[in-house]
Amino acid sequence: MAITPPEIHALLQARCSDAVRDLDATGHDARIAVDAERIDTVAAVCKQEPELDFKSLMCLSGVDAGDDIRVVYHLFSMEKRHRIVLDVRVPKAAPDVKSVTGVWRVANWFERECFDLFGVRFEGHPDLRRILLPEDWEGWPLRKEYVSLVNAHVDALQQRFNEARVDYMLLDTSKPLDHALFRYLSGRARKMRTRQ
Repeated sequence: MAITPPEIHALLQARCSDAVRDLDATGHDARIAVDAERIDTVAAVCKQEPELDFKSLMCLSGVDAGDDIRVVYHLFSMEKRHRIVLDVRVPKAAPDVKSVTGVWRVANWFERECFDLFGVRFEGHPDLRRILLPEDWEGWPLRKEYVSLVNAHVDALQQRFNEARVDYMLLDTSKPLDHALFRYLSGRARKMRTRQ
């Protein structure tokens, strides 16, 4: 039988005391704030506690929250038919979180994706490396400040193009930002041709 989010919160506070913080039940799924240094312990309790039985980590995502990165864990119990979200906040300057790969094996790829796109380092992860982008990719593309890096690159290329006073420019499409710019400019040129 399913238990309510306040009951889940109370049970986690009883088992993990200071690692479990506030409950926010205002959204679609109730969220419990958890300390980044103890997320592995809280995750183990969530899976092993018979009353909770969260054997399924449905999703692990990163969220850019201004000065912080939030790592969000969506848990579901198929047996009990209840769900909860664990929410960890870490500063962008030091985005370190304990890995939960020892609790849920599926976290391996979820954590690698979060590392790849947000730069969150998962301590204790067995193989923390990029999963979607090339190894030489610079930056973390889903952080809000990343757009300014792309714009700076575009501005620098535009300046080189203007200074050269030519009708074309060679881009090194093996470099991720040049490749992105090439795709962007190609799309823009197609739109301009269709308008004429």
